[in-house]
Amino acid sequence: MSISTIFRKMILLVIVLMYGTSVLAQLPQNPILFVTQVPIVSDSLAVASVFSNHSGATYSAPRGGDLMIRYSDGSFKNLTQSAGYGNSGSQGSNSIAVREPTVHWSGTKAVFSMVVGSSSSQTDNTQYYWQIYEITGILSGQTPVISKIPNQPANYNNISPIYGTDERIIFTSDRPRNGAPHLYPQLDEYKLEATVTGLWSLDPVSGDLLLMDHNPSGDFTPFLDSYGRVLTSRWDHLQRDGIADGDFNGKTNRGTFNYSDESASAQQLFNDRTEIFPEPQGQRPDLLNGTNMIGMEFNIFLPWQMNEDGTQLESINHIGRHELRFAIGRNINDDPNVVNMVHNTSGRTNQNILQNLMQVREDPNVPGKYYFVDCEQNGAHAAGQICTLTAQPNLDPDQMTVTYLTDRSTANITRPPNNPSPNHTGLYRNPIGTTDNKLLCSHSPYTFTDQNIGTLSNPVSKYDFRVKTLKKSGNYYVPDMMLTSGITKNVSWWTPQGQLNFNGTLWEMYPQEVVARNKPNRRISSIPSIEKSVFNEENVDEKKFRNYLKKNNLALIISRDVTNRDKTDHQQPFFLKIAGTTKQTPNSTGKVYDIAHFSIYQGDQIRGLGKTSASATPEAGRRVLAQRMHDVSIANPPNTGVPQGNTKLGQDGSMASIVPAHRAVTWAIADPAGNAVVRERYWLTFPAGEIRVCASCHGSNDDATTHLSPIPQNKPEALRTLLQYWKTQNTPAAPAHIAPANAAKGSPNDGQLEWNTVANATGYHAQLSTKSDFSVVTQDYPSLTVNHVDFTNLNGGTTYYWHVAASNENGDGIYSQSWSFETAGNIQLPQSPLLFLPLDNAKNIPVNPLLQWSVATGAVTYNLQVSSTADFTSPIVGLTGLTSTSQISSNLANSQTYLWRVQSVNTAGTSAWSAAWQFTTVVAQNPLMAPTLTVPVNNSKAQSVSPTISWQTVVGASGYEIQYSTDAAFTTPFTKTSVLSQLNIQDLANNKEYYWKVRATANSQAGPWSDSWKFLTIIGTPILTLPTDNAVSIPIDGAIEWNPVDGATSYRIQISTKSDFSDTVVSLNNGSAANKYSYKGLQYSTKYYWKIRASSNTGNGPSNFSAVRSFTTQAATGVNEGDDINNSGLELSIHPNPVVNDLSIISYSLNQNSNVTLQITDELGRTLSTLVNEHKNAGGYSIQLTRETGGLGLSTGVYYVKLSAGGASITKQIVVAR
Repeated sequence: MSISTIFRKMILLVIVLMYGTSVLAQLPQNPILFVTQVPIVSDSLAVASVFSNHSGATYSAPRGGDLMIRYSDGSFKNLTQSAGYGNSGSQGSNSIAVREPTVHWSGTKAVFSMVVGSSSSQTDNTQYYWQIYEITGILSGQTPVISKIPNQPANYNNISPIYGTDERIIFTSDRPRNGAPHLYPQLDEYKLEATVTGLWSLDPVSGDLLLMDHNPSGDFTPFLDSYGRVLTSRWDHLQRDGIADGDFNGKTNRGTFNYSDESASAQQLFNDRTEIFPEPQGQRPDLLNGTNMIGMEFNIFLPWQMNEDGTQLESINHIGRHELRFAIGRNINDDPNVVNMVHNTSGRTNQNILQNLMQVREDPNVPGKYYFVDCEQNGAHAAGQICTLTAQPNLDPDQMTVTYLTDRSTANITRPPNNPSPNHTGLYRNPIGTTDNKLLCSHSPYTFTDQNIGTLSNPVSKYDFRVKTLKKSGNYYVPDMMLTSGITKNVSWWTPQGQLNFNGTLWEMYPQEVVARNKPNRRISSIPSIEKSVFNEENVDEKKFRNYLKKNNLALIISRDVTNRDKTDHQQPFFLKIAGTTKQTPNSTGKVYDIAHFSIYQGDQIRGLGKTSASATPEAGRRVLAQRMHDVSIANPPNTGVPQGNTKLGQDGSMASIVPAHRAVTWAIADPAGNAVVRERYWLTFPAGEIRVCASCHGSNDDATTHLSPIPQNKPEALRTLLQYWKTQNTPAAPAHIAPANAAKGSPNDGQLEWNTVANATGYHAQLSTKSDFSVVTQDYPSLTVNHVDFTNLNGGTTYYWHVAASNENGDGIYSQSWSFETAGNIQLPQSPLLFLPLDNAKNIPVNPLLQWSVATGAVTYNLQVSSTADFTSPIVGLTGLTSTSQISSNLANSQTYLWRVQSVNTAGTSAWSAAWQFTTVVAQNPLMAPTLTVPVNNSKAQSVSPTISWQTVVGASGYEIQYSTDAAFTTPFTKTSVLSQLNIQDLANNKEYYWKVRATANSQAGPWSDSWKFLTIIGTPILTLPTDNAVSIPIDGAIEWNPVDGATSYRIQISTKSDFSDTVVSLNNGSAANKYSYKGLQYSTKYYWKIRASSNTGNGPSNFSAVRSFTTQAATGVNEGDDINNSGLELSIHPNPVVNDLSIISYSLNQNSNVTLQITDELGRTLSTLVNEHKNAGGYSIQLTRETGGLGLSTGVYYVKLSAGGASITKQIVVAR
């Protein structure tokens, strides 16, 4: 080798070393963990797709990738290979695919998801699942060791793992919400594809598994930010099933149907696709026609935040579509206050519009600054534009800003025949910032939808994802340095389509900086002081209430004022008023909507797929549908007259409801009849035991430093009502007081409170106070285990009040009604009473006389004696401790003389006896006979609930005692008296059998009872429920409903256009116990009156007619373009259309001789002009749209031309453009 050659090589070496040093300086200084992946052309159900990317099947996740690390010195290590996983060549039992690593707080280990094993042939149906693994020894010079995380859900796909602050693993999984295998897989709300069920948390040591968030369409790529918030990209897709709509319209045949419930044994309801929430999609005009609703579709990925225990779930800082999207459509068409929103006229701060926010990660150097990707949901392997969002917890949504880092064109793929914009620098995914201020991502320069440029067995993707740094070039960032020079592999694997092969450069994804990070403080939720005060005032122990919720898998949601609305949300009715009150949205103008209820819907997996015929076997899995809340209706206060799941709003606008936990729920604010007025657009989940307070309906971020909307400060009355009701259902009844007696005087200063034992009570809580409202508690005795408590050292001569509550595991029940007593002061002996009645030496006194005396000064109780001798040595009656000044003396003999006296008692002692008086009892009378009963006749039926019963007069009787009961043994009878031989009884129950008997009385004596007779009361009168009285816009084909009547076997139904029912439209007996009747063919815009009468085939009917109600049918509905009714060969056209002058011609043809009308109507169906109204023969006709025909005078707008002939009609839209 020559000297010159050696010199040239030395120069080349120096250049290479200098370049290498420059490259190292531009790349991150800390190690970078990343994943390699065999490229996959398909972006459907694939590992790199936006959604449904969780399958472990080989066709979804080709084997051959690895977990890699690049060290600070530029060297690389294949970590999985070093730990004994993965191989090149044929992919078999040790083959792997890897995804989504997360570095531990210490920077020394990581968790990631890995699927192990591969199919051995085209027909190998082995199921493979992504599972979570942890790797240690990842630093330079260490030996990697991989271990599977214990206790994770087996035979399910567990992906996107991160570390919690308590070393739990947070991840997404396709495990069913409740673990029920028949609900696997959960199908998303978009294409009915399998999806993850939400966000989960696992304690690997104990195996404790917590569902943090149940989301019907899935959660993706979670992480824990510096504020302790768990952030996840939630797929918000709350809409009706578009696939089912396609089946209904005949465009598809996917076999969608409903199950009767969520159970494994649920009935399969072939062709039943019933949905009730939210509004129908636009492709269902059959459901929208005749309503004011506009079709609604909803689809967005947003970052949501929650605590590590799943509490406080909400979109990050409460941000929503109004701050991010280009536009939002209104949901109804008949209120000028309900308008479309467009970003540049909305008044919002952020003007950088977005489609989706995915793959969110926080800048390690700027807390609250988040990198994310905005991309299309299909076609680009979840790659698009890199942006940032400022979302420090102290910001209100309108204070948050979006910044485009790459050019806006990179958010979308290029569609042929277009060429990419000159500013389109490719597609980006998995952006992260590093601690040395580098920006990394996975980038591919290709901008079109992916395509296979290889063969079926040797597929080659046009995408080339490589981890790169980015640099600023002009206003935006562009790719800069590659992390690697390319990692290649030669692999083959089996799929159901055959064996596939790949030999080339692998994709590089999911870069993660390997560096130690500070653990954030763990966020703990607590209820605000306002709601806490309501708990305290209602004596409900918050901890015990939470325990009740946890035990029963429930949560409590609270709002202080649902009339307080997000100022930007005018796409739904905005001005709301609590019905029957003056409480309403401030500064209301235009239409104000009465509201009365909070309608709650729970996500039930009841939509099935694949039942293309009645005998077909459905496919596995179910989609979530919104159903009226039914799991916990009994836990909320009763709310009658409205559909299930409705909670009554407080008169202050507040709401409180117990809801199912760990299950997606949503809601609507409803009118007095329970119809939705304002609909929630998102699913939410609450963990068991959460008490969640949202001060207003879509209000400010609770953590914001400056609230841009007012925060209501009222104590929610709905919460108070709920807690009061809950206590009656879940805590013991109030005890009854025993001693000291109520209003007792002269009680000792040291004594005992005593009450009765209460069933199901585990303890008691007693209180003593000198205030009747217990605003000051003198002595408090919580946690008592017996039904009495001793008190000491009370002040003398003082009135004390006391009450007691029984308690159990749910806390204290309702306090008893308070009693009082007065302690002894300087007490003197009481004075002796004066006797009142009977008068001294009175004659003919009954043998059970009422003895009466005066109130004696200083007396607390009295002693009474009755004797037949003047010395009272052997009194016949000797009673002590009497608290009243009268007493009946029983069991005296006839024709006898008796003496009686009374003595006063207090704590100082007893008074002298009063003077003794005497009386002589009445002579014995002839015995009274048993009465003979007359009316109602024994065993009679259909008796009034206020009957008059009668019997024959008994000789010698001065009165009668009557008993009636619902049981023949008269175990707990009602007892009445009468001086007549008849009695009117009030308020009996309908359809009840009553027994009755009578006996005569005279001179405090009673004769024998009569025989007992019985009668059956008439069945009840129906109570009408729907439509509500004076309801309007009721369909002409609809149904009326009433409460079922006990004992009714059929109902008489009458509907009339006259209030006196002289012109009856419907008058029939429905022949069954059904409490609903469907009518058809009523007239538009007509007021109808209706009433119902119950009948019974057992003879105790019919009932009276119900109270009369009325309703008014809907106006004739607006028109839509299309064939309305039996289009029998009619043809109709307008040309030119739009109409700009009088040259437009309306052409039409008839296939038979008919009476013809040709009309112009507006969008509400109102006739503006009748162009033709005459008989015409079959054939073609035309008419020019001129001022004379009624057309030229139309203003700019949309109108309809309607042709009707022979019972058929057809409608066409015309646009007038002046």
